[in-house]
Amino acid sequence: MSFLNIRLIASDGIVCWNKGGPTHFGNTSKIALDILYFCGILYSVKIGVYAGSFNPFHKGHADISLQASQVFDMVVIAIGNNPDKQGVEKEPDSPLMLGSGVCNIWRFDGLLTDALKDIQQYWKPTEGVEGVFLIRGLRNGVDLAYEQNQVRFLKEIDPSLKVVYFVCDPQYEHISSSALRNLKKFSPKAYEAYT
Repeated sequence: MSFLNIRLIASDGIVCWNKGGPTHFGNTSKIALDILYFCGILYSVKIGVYAGSFNPFHKGHADISLQASQVFDMVVIAIGNNPDKQGVEKEPDSPLMLGSGVCNIWRFDGLLTDALKDIQQYWKPTEGVEGVFLIRGLRNGVDLAYEQNQVRFLKEIDPSLKVVYFVCDPQYEHISSSALRNLKKFSPKAYEAYT
């Protein structure tokens, strides 16, 4: 089994989490992780949670999730509702999101710290789960300053929070969801090049 692609197995299936609970499509990642742990292929499992409103999910987000999938055994895209973005038309889940090396989507309302605890609780019964880490993407130093403030606030709510930063590829550092929403108003075709 040395030729086995562990990431492919560990991210087997799609789990969508809505208010009613998890919905599984195909084989669940949880079962795949249990099998890998039982067979001795994985000794501990690290789950990365990439959280945001992702409205829209774009190539910069895909770059961060792909980088994270090379570090974590599983990456979960946690899509939250941002009250500051009320009235903004919500984009549907994009093929780019599902094709970015991430096969787990978790939807939440409320505090991110609560969502992370819910994710930890959901995966906790899985053998070998070492922990859940918050993934943050950075485009530049401005993002770093903003994220440091956000993380400090989150750590005051949950001191056990673990955070990993990923810097996006320079070709995506100018892309933001808000800029893309504005671009879509003027040129849907140009918008599609980024999403």
